[in-house]
Amino acid sequence: MSFFEDKTRFYLVLELCGGGELFDTIIEEGSVAEKDASILIRQLLASISYCHLNDIIHRDLKPENVLLEEPGKYDNIKLIDFGCAVKWKEGDKPLTTCAGTPYYLAPEVLRGSYGKKCDVWSIGVMAYIVLCGKPPFYGEEDEEIFYQIRNSERRGPSFQDDADSPPLWAGISDNAKEFIQLCLTFDPNKRPSAQQALQHPWIVQAGSQLTKEMSPEVAARALENMQAFNADSKLKQATYAFMSAQIITKAERSEIDTVFRALDKAGTGMLNKDVVREGYKEHFGRLVSEEEIDDMFAKVDTDGSGFIDYSEFVVSAISAKIMTGREKLKAVFQTFDKDNGGTISKSEIRELFSVGQNKKLDPKLVDEIMQEIDENGDGEVSWDEFTNMMLKVTGPTASATPVADP
Repeated sequence: MSFFEDKTRFYLVLELCGGGELFDTIIEEGSVAEKDASILIRQLLASISYCHLNDIIHRDLKPENVLLEEPGKYDNIKLIDFGCAVKWKEGDKPLTTCAGTPYYLAPEVLRGSYGKKCDVWSIGVMAYIVLCGKPPFYGEEDEEIFYQIRNSERRGPSFQDDADSPPLWAGISDNAKEFIQLCLTFDPNKRPSAQQALQHPWIVQAGSQLTKEMSPEVAARALENMQAFNADSKLKQATYAFMSAQIITKAERSEIDTVFRALDKAGTGMLNKDVVREGYKEHFGRLVSEEEIDDMFAKVDTDGSGFIDYSEFVVSAISAKIMTGREKLKAVFQTFDKDNGGTISKSEIRELFSVGQNKKLDPKLVDEIMQEIDENGDGEVSWDEFTNMMLKVTGPTASATPVADP
Protein backbone atom coordinates (compact mmCIF):
# COMPACT_ATOMS: atom_id res chain seq x y z
CA MET A 1 0.00 0.00 0.00
CA SER A 2 1.11 3.55 -0.71
CA PHE A 3 -0.32 6.76 0.65
CA PHE A 4 -0.10 10.40 -0.32
CA GLU A 5 -1.43 13.53 1.26
CA ASP A 6 -2.17 17.13 0.44
CA LYS A 7 -3.44 19.94 2.65
CA THR A 8 -6.92 18.45 3.00
CA ARG A 9 -6.82 14.75 2.12
CA PHE A 10 -5.03 11.42 2.51
CA TYR A 11 -4.90 9.18 -0.58
CA LEU A 12 -4.53 5.41 -0.23
CA VAL A 13 -3.32 3.32 -3.19
CA LEU A 14 -4.13 -0.34 -2.63
CA GLU A 15 -3.13 -3.47 -4.50
CA LEU A 16 -5.59 -4.50 -7.21
CA CYS A 17 -7.04 -7.98 -6.68
CA GLY A 18 -8.83 -8.60 -9.95
CA GLY A 19 -10.43 -11.85 -8.81
CA GLY A 20 -12.62 -10.09 -6.27
CA GLU A 21 -14.04 -11.72 -3.15
CA LEU A 22 -14.01 -15.49 -2.73
CA PHE A 23 -17.65 -15.11 -1.72
CA ASP A 24 -18.59 -13.88 -5.21
CA THR A 25 -16.79 -16.83 -6.79
CA ILE A 26 -18.77 -19.26 -4.64
CA ILE A 27 -22.04 -17.54 -5.55
CA GLU A 28 -21.20 -17.68 -9.27
CA GLU A 29 -19.64 -21.16 -9.42
CA GLY A 30 -21.52 -22.89 -6.60
CA SER A 31 -18.35 -24.52 -5.24
CA VAL A 32 -14.63 -24.86 -5.85
CA ALA A 33 -12.87 -27.99 -7.15
CA GLU A 34 -11.24 -29.93 -4.31
CA LYS A 35 -7.70 -29.51 -5.66
CA ASP A 36 -8.11 -25.72 -5.78
CA ALA A 37 -9.92 -25.69 -2.43
CA SER A 38 -7.06 -27.46 -0.65
CA ILE A 39 -4.52 -24.95 -2.04
CA LEU A 40 -6.74 -22.05 -1.00
CA ILE A 41 -7.34 -23.38 2.53
CA ARG A 42 -3.63 -24.12 2.97
CA GLN A 43 -2.82 -20.48 2.25
CA LEU A 44 -5.54 -19.30 4.61
CA LEU A 45 -4.23 -21.60 7.35
CA ALA A 46 -0.68 -20.40 6.77
CA SER A 47 -1.84 -16.79 7.08
CA ILE A 48 -3.69 -17.49 10.33
CA SER A 49 -0.81 -19.57 11.68
CA TYR A 50 1.49 -16.59 11.10
CA CYS A 51 -1.01 -14.29 12.82
CA HIS A 52 -1.32 -16.64 15.79
CA LEU A 53 2.45 -16.94 16.12
CA ASN A 54 2.43 -13.15 16.44
CA ASP A 55 -0.46 -13.30 18.95
CA ILE A 56 -3.13 -11.91 16.61
CA ILE A 57 -6.60 -13.45 16.32
CA HIS A 58 -8.56 -12.42 13.21
CA ARG A 59 -12.06 -13.28 14.56
CA ASP A 60 -13.93 -12.62 11.32
CA LEU A 61 -12.77 -15.21 8.81
CA LYS A 62 -15.26 -15.65 5.98
CA PRO A 63 -15.23 -15.80 2.15
CA GLU A 64 -16.01 -12.07 1.94
CA ASN A 65 -12.65 -11.37 3.61
CA VAL A 66 -10.58 -13.40 1.17
CA LEU A 67 -9.59 -11.79 -2.15
CA LEU A 68 -8.31 -13.56 -5.26
CA GLU A 69 -5.49 -11.88 -7.17
CA GLU A 70 -6.92 -13.15 -10.46
CA PRO A 71 -10.30 -14.64 -11.44
CA GLY A 72 -10.34 -18.41 -11.05
CA LYS A 73 -6.84 -18.48 -9.53
CA TYR A 74 -6.69 -19.89 -6.01
CA ASP A 75 -2.94 -20.11 -5.51
CA ASN A 76 -2.46 -16.50 -4.35
CA ILE A 77 -5.05 -15.04 -2.03
CA LYS A 78 -5.20 -11.99 0.23
CA LEU A 79 -6.70 -12.07 3.71
CA ILE A 80 -8.32 -8.71 4.53
CA ASP A 81 -10.45 -6.84 7.08
CA PHE A 82 -8.70 -7.05 10.44
CA GLY A 83 -11.33 -4.77 11.98
CA CYS A 84 -12.30 -7.43 14.54
CA ALA A 85 -8.73 -8.63 15.09
CA VAL A 86 -7.28 -8.53 18.59
CA LYS A 87 -3.91 -9.10 20.25
CA TRP A 88 -4.04 -12.13 22.53
CA LYS A 89 -1.46 -14.62 23.74
CA GLU A 90 -1.65 -17.92 25.58
CA GLY A 91 -2.01 -17.27 29.28
CA ASP A 92 -4.15 -14.16 28.84
CA LYS A 93 -7.69 -14.14 30.18
CA PRO A 94 -10.14 -15.71 27.68
CA LEU A 95 -11.81 -13.28 25.29
CA THR A 96 -15.47 -12.64 26.01
CA THR A 97 -16.75 -10.34 23.23
CA CYS A 98 -18.91 -12.05 20.63
CA ALA A 99 -17.16 -10.76 17.48
CA GLY A 100 -17.51 -12.07 13.94
CA THR A 101 -20.20 -13.24 11.51
CA PRO A 102 -22.90 -15.71 12.69
CA TYR A 103 -22.27 -18.63 10.29
CA TYR A 104 -18.56 -18.72 11.18
CA LEU A 105 -18.68 -18.30 14.98
CA ALA A 106 -17.16 -21.07 17.08
CA PRO A 107 -19.21 -22.54 19.97
CA GLU A 108 -16.82 -21.07 22.56
CA VAL A 109 -17.34 -17.58 21.08
CA LEU A 110 -21.07 -17.96 21.72
CA ARG A 111 -20.25 -19.09 25.26
CA GLY A 112 -18.15 -15.94 25.80
CA SER A 113 -14.82 -17.60 26.61
CA TYR A 114 -12.38 -18.23 23.78
CA GLY A 115 -8.87 -17.90 22.31
CA LYS A 116 -6.99 -18.44 19.05
CA LYS A 117 -8.71 -21.66 18.00
CA CYS A 118 -11.91 -19.80 17.15
CA ASP A 119 -10.16 -18.95 13.86
CA VAL A 120 -9.55 -22.65 13.16
CA TRP A 121 -13.28 -23.33 13.55
CA SER A 122 -14.03 -20.55 11.05
CA ILE A 123 -11.57 -22.09 8.57
CA GLY A 124 -13.40 -25.42 8.93
CA VAL A 125 -16.68 -23.68 8.10
CA MET A 126 -15.04 -21.98 5.10
CA ALA A 127 -13.60 -25.28 3.83
CA TYR A 128 -17.09 -26.80 4.01
CA ILE A 129 -18.66 -23.86 2.16
CA VAL A 130 -15.94 -23.76 -0.52
CA LEU A 131 -16.45 -27.46 -1.30
CA CYS A 132 -20.25 -27.56 -1.37
CA GLY A 133 -21.46 -23.96 -1.59
CA LYS A 134 -23.48 -23.85 1.65
CA PRO A 135 -22.71 -23.54 5.37
CA PRO A 136 -22.58 -26.58 7.68
CA PHE A 137 -24.85 -24.92 10.25
CA TYR A 138 -27.72 -23.13 8.58
CA GLY A 139 -30.60 -21.03 9.83
CA GLU A 140 -32.93 -18.33 8.57
CA GLU A 141 -32.27 -16.20 11.66
CA ASP A 142 -29.16 -15.68 13.76
CA GLU A 143 -30.65 -17.49 16.77
CA GLU A 144 -31.37 -20.53 14.61
CA ILE A 145 -27.76 -20.54 13.38
CA PHE A 146 -26.48 -20.21 16.95
CA TYR A 147 -28.71 -23.14 18.02
CA GLN A 148 -27.20 -25.33 15.29
CA ILE A 149 -23.65 -24.35 16.32
CA ARG A 150 -24.30 -24.93 20.02
CA ASN A 151 -25.66 -28.41 19.24
CA SER A 152 -22.94 -29.32 16.73
CA GLU A 153 -21.21 -31.57 19.28
CA ARG A 154 -24.05 -34.07 18.87
CA ARG A 155 -24.97 -33.44 15.25
CA GLY A 156 -21.76 -32.26 13.54
CA PRO A 157 -21.45 -31.25 9.88
CA SER A 158 -23.33 -33.35 7.35
CA PHE A 159 -21.55 -34.81 4.32
CA GLN A 160 -24.74 -36.23 2.81
CA ASP A 161 -25.91 -34.88 -0.55
CA ASP A 162 -29.47 -33.61 -0.83
CA ALA A 163 -31.72 -35.86 -2.87
CA ASP A 164 -32.90 -32.97 -5.05
CA SER A 165 -29.41 -31.52 -5.68
CA PRO A 166 -26.43 -32.63 -7.82
CA PRO A 167 -24.06 -34.91 -5.87
CA LEU A 168 -21.16 -32.99 -4.33
CA TRP A 169 -19.87 -34.76 -1.25
CA ALA A 170 -19.84 -38.14 -2.99
CA GLY A 171 -16.86 -36.95 -5.03
CA ILE A 172 -14.98 -35.33 -2.14
CA SER A 173 -12.07 -37.23 -0.57
CA ASP A 174 -12.19 -38.67 2.94
CA ASN A 175 -9.12 -36.56 3.77
CA ALA A 176 -11.04 -33.36 3.04
CA LYS A 177 -13.99 -34.46 5.17
CA GLU A 178 -11.70 -35.48 8.02
CA PHE A 179 -9.94 -32.11 7.88
CA ILE A 180 -13.26 -30.28 8.17
CA GLN A 181 -14.37 -32.48 11.07
CA LEU A 182 -11.13 -31.78 12.94
CA CYS A 183 -11.45 -28.02 12.47
CA LEU A 184 -15.07 -28.22 13.63
CA THR A 185 -14.21 -30.13 16.80
CA PHE A 186 -16.62 -28.75 19.39
CA ASP A 187 -14.15 -28.68 22.28
CA PRO A 188 -11.41 -26.12 21.49
CA ASN A 189 -9.00 -28.04 23.76
CA LYS A 190 -9.29 -31.01 21.39
CA ARG A 191 -9.37 -28.90 18.22
CA PRO A 192 -6.02 -28.60 16.38
CA SER A 193 -4.17 -25.30 16.34
CA ALA A 194 -3.61 -23.59 12.99
CA GLN A 195 -0.04 -24.89 13.01
CA GLN A 196 -1.20 -28.45 13.70
CA ALA A 197 -3.92 -28.24 11.04
CA LEU A 198 -1.23 -27.37 8.49
CA GLN A 199 0.19 -30.87 9.02
CA HIS A 200 -3.05 -32.63 8.04
CA PRO A 201 -2.61 -34.88 4.96
CA TRP A 202 -5.17 -32.90 2.93
CA ILE A 203 -3.17 -29.70 3.49
CA VAL A 204 0.25 -31.35 3.09
CA GLN A 205 -0.89 -32.74 -0.26
CA ALA A 206 -1.78 -29.20 -1.37
CA GLY A 207 1.76 -28.12 -0.50
CA SER A 208 3.14 -30.99 -2.58
CA GLN A 209 1.21 -29.68 -5.59
CA LEU A 210 3.02 -26.35 -5.26
CA THR A 211 6.39 -28.12 -5.15
CA LYS A 212 5.58 -30.07 -8.33
CA GLU A 213 4.74 -26.81 -10.13
CA MET A 214 8.07 -25.21 -9.17
CA SER A 215 10.97 -25.21 -11.61
CA PRO A 216 14.15 -26.70 -10.04
CA GLU A 217 16.20 -24.14 -11.96
CA VAL A 218 14.20 -21.26 -10.49
CA ALA A 219 14.61 -22.67 -6.98
CA ALA A 220 18.37 -23.13 -7.42
CA ARG A 221 18.76 -19.60 -8.80
CA ALA A 222 16.76 -18.11 -5.92
CA LEU A 223 18.85 -19.91 -3.31
CA GLU A 224 22.05 -18.88 -5.07
CA ASN A 225 20.95 -15.24 -5.06
CA MET A 226 20.05 -15.49 -1.40
CA GLN A 227 23.46 -16.84 -0.43
CA ALA A 228 25.22 -13.98 -2.24
CA PHE A 229 22.88 -11.27 -0.92
CA ASN A 230 24.38 -8.47 1.15
CA ALA A 231 22.46 -5.40 2.39
CA ASP A 232 25.44 -3.83 4.10
CA SER A 233 23.85 -0.58 5.31
CA LYS A 234 20.64 0.35 7.11
CA LEU A 235 19.47 2.58 4.26
CA LYS A 236 20.06 -0.24 1.81
CA GLN A 237 17.98 -2.56 4.01
CA ALA A 238 15.19 0.02 4.10
CA THR A 239 15.39 0.42 0.32
CA TYR A 240 15.06 -3.31 -0.24
CA ALA A 241 12.13 -3.53 2.18
CA PHE A 242 10.38 -0.68 0.35
CA MET A 243 11.05 -2.26 -3.03
CA SER A 244 9.68 -5.61 -1.86
CA ALA A 245 6.46 -4.01 -0.65
CA GLN A 246 5.92 -1.31 -3.28
CA ILE A 247 8.10 -1.59 -6.38
CA ILE A 248 8.50 -5.23 -7.40
CA THR A 249 5.69 -6.30 -9.73
CA LYS A 250 3.53 -9.40 -9.32
CA ALA A 251 5.12 -10.92 -12.42
CA GLU A 252 8.63 -10.38 -11.03
CA ARG A 253 7.81 -11.93 -7.68
CA SER A 254 5.64 -14.83 -8.94
CA GLU A 255 8.45 -17.36 -9.35
CA ILE A 256 10.04 -16.33 -6.04
CA ASP A 257 6.65 -16.65 -4.35
CA THR A 258 6.34 -20.24 -5.58
CA VAL A 259 9.81 -21.09 -4.31
CA PHE A 260 9.06 -19.64 -0.87
CA ARG A 261 5.83 -21.56 -0.49
CA ALA A 262 7.51 -24.77 -1.64
CA LEU A 263 10.32 -24.34 0.90
CA ASP A 264 7.87 -23.35 3.64
CA LYS A 265 6.45 -26.86 3.93
CA ALA A 266 5.18 -26.16 7.45
CA GLY A 267 3.28 -23.11 6.20
CA THR A 268 4.53 -20.81 8.96
CA GLY A 269 5.40 -17.91 6.65
CA MET A 270 8.97 -18.06 7.94
CA LEU A 271 12.05 -20.12 7.07
CA ASN A 272 14.39 -21.30 9.82
CA LYS A 273 17.95 -22.50 9.32
CA ASP A 274 16.96 -26.15 9.05
CA VAL A 275 14.45 -25.39 6.29
CA VAL A 276 16.99 -23.37 4.28
CA ARG A 277 19.64 -26.07 4.78
CA GLU A 278 17.20 -28.71 3.50
CA GLY A 279 16.38 -26.51 0.49
CA TYR A 280 20.04 -26.37 -0.49
CA LYS A 281 20.36 -30.12 -0.13
CA GLU A 282 17.28 -30.71 -2.28
CA HIS A 283 18.09 -28.25 -5.08
CA PHE A 284 21.89 -28.16 -5.05
CA GLY A 285 22.57 -31.69 -3.85
CA ARG A 286 24.98 -30.53 -1.15
CA LEU A 287 24.92 -29.67 2.52
CA VAL A 288 25.81 -26.12 3.49
CA SER A 289 27.95 -25.64 6.55
CA GLU A 290 26.82 -24.04 9.80
CA GLU A 291 29.15 -21.16 9.02
CA GLU A 292 27.55 -20.59 5.60
CA ILE A 293 24.04 -20.71 7.07
CA ASP A 294 24.95 -18.33 9.89
CA ASP A 295 26.57 -15.91 7.41
CA MET A 296 23.49 -16.00 5.16
CA PHE A 297 21.09 -15.35 8.03
CA ALA A 298 23.27 -12.49 9.29
CA LYS A 299 22.80 -10.79 5.90
CA VAL A 300 19.23 -11.77 5.00
CA ASP A 301 17.48 -11.80 8.38
CA THR A 302 17.56 -8.02 8.66
CA ASP A 303 15.20 -7.79 11.66
CA GLY A 304 17.23 -10.33 13.64
CA SER A 305 14.23 -12.56 14.35
CA GLY A 306 16.12 -15.79 13.70
CA PHE A 307 13.87 -16.52 10.72
CA ILE A 308 13.72 -15.39 7.09
CA ASP A 309 10.23 -14.07 6.50
CA TYR A 310 8.53 -13.65 3.14
CA SER A 311 9.63 -10.05 2.52
CA GLU A 312 13.24 -10.83 3.46
CA PHE A 313 13.19 -13.85 1.16
CA VAL A 314 11.84 -11.87 -1.81
CA VAL A 315 14.45 -9.12 -1.67
CA SER A 316 17.33 -11.57 -1.20
CA ALA A 317 16.25 -14.27 -3.65
CA ILE A 318 15.15 -12.14 -6.59
CA SER A 319 17.66 -11.31 -9.32
CA ALA A 320 19.88 -8.37 -8.42
CA LYS A 321 19.47 -7.09 -12.00
CA ILE A 322 15.78 -6.63 -11.28
CA MET A 323 16.40 -4.96 -7.93
CA THR A 324 18.99 -2.52 -9.29
CA GLY A 325 17.26 -1.57 -12.54
CA ARG A 326 17.35 2.19 -13.23
CA GLU A 327 13.58 2.70 -13.21
CA LYS A 328 13.18 0.94 -9.89
CA LEU A 329 16.02 2.84 -8.22
CA LYS A 330 14.63 6.07 -9.64
CA ALA A 331 11.17 5.33 -8.19
CA VAL A 332 12.61 4.60 -4.75
CA PHE A 333 14.91 7.64 -4.72
CA GLN A 334 12.12 10.00 -5.71
CA THR A 335 9.86 8.51 -3.02
CA PHE A 336 12.50 9.01 -0.33
CA ASP A 337 13.26 12.53 -1.63
CA LYS A 338 9.92 13.89 -0.42
CA ASP A 339 10.66 17.57 -1.08
CA ASN A 340 11.95 16.84 -4.61
CA GLY A 341 15.21 18.58 -3.75
CA GLY A 342 17.33 16.08 -5.65
CA THR A 343 18.88 14.62 -2.48
CA ILE A 344 17.79 12.61 0.55
CA SER A 345 18.22 14.72 3.68
CA LYS A 346 18.60 13.74 7.32
CA SER A 347 15.00 14.76 8.02
CA GLU A 348 13.80 12.52 5.17
CA ILE A 349 15.85 9.61 6.50
CA ARG A 350 14.38 10.26 9.95
CA GLU A 351 10.87 10.20 8.50
CA LEU A 352 11.60 7.01 6.53
CA PHE A 353 12.83 5.11 9.59
CA SER A 354 10.12 6.49 11.89
CA VAL A 355 7.22 4.94 9.97
CA GLY A 356 5.35 2.58 12.28
CA GLN A 357 7.48 3.56 15.30
CA ASN A 358 5.91 4.80 18.54
CA LYS A 359 8.99 6.65 19.74
CA LYS A 360 11.22 9.31 18.23
CA LEU A 361 14.18 8.04 16.24
CA ASP A 362 17.56 8.44 17.95
CA PRO A 363 19.47 11.28 16.17
CA LYS A 364 22.67 9.23 16.54
CA LEU A 365 21.12 6.51 14.37
CA VAL A 366 20.30 9.08 11.67
CA ASP A 367 23.91 10.32 11.78
CA GLU A 368 25.16 6.74 11.56
CA ILE A 369 22.99 6.03 8.52
CA MET A 370 24.12 9.21 6.82
CA GLN A 371 27.80 8.47 7.46
CA GLU A 372 27.43 5.06 5.82
CA ILE A 373 26.28 6.60 2.52
CA ASP A 374 27.34 10.25 2.37
CA GLU A 375 30.60 9.95 0.43
CA ASN A 376 31.37 13.68 0.11
CA GLY A 377 30.30 14.59 3.64
CA ASP A 378 27.78 17.29 2.67
CA GLY A 379 25.04 15.88 4.93
CA GLU A 380 22.85 14.79 2.01
CA VAL A 381 22.52 11.57 -0.01
CA SER A 382 22.77 12.39 -3.70
CA TRP A 383 21.53 10.24 -6.58
CA ASP A 384 25.08 9.07 -7.31
CA GLU A 385 25.69 8.15 -3.68
CA PHE A 386 22.37 6.32 -3.53
CA THR A 387 23.07 4.28 -6.69
CA ASN A 388 26.64 3.56 -5.60
CA MET A 389 25.23 2.10 -2.41
CA MET A 390 22.73 -0.06 -4.29
CA LEU A 391 25.18 -1.21 -6.98
CA LYS A 392 27.72 -2.63 -4.58
CA VAL A 393 27.84 -6.38 -5.13
CA THR A 394 24.54 -7.77 -3.89
CA GLY A 395 24.41 -11.04 -5.78
CA PRO A 396 25.84 -13.13 -8.59
CA THR A 397 23.88 -11.18 -11.21
CA ALA A 398 24.45 -7.67 -9.85
CA SER A 399 25.28 -4.93 -12.29
CA ALA A 400 28.29 -2.66 -11.83
CA THR A 401 27.22 -0.19 -14.49
CA PRO A 402 26.69 3.41 -13.25
CA VAL A 403 23.13 4.63 -13.40
CA ALA A 404 22.41 8.03 -14.96
CA ASP A 405 20.70 10.81 -13.03
CA PRO A 406 16.93 10.41 -12.69
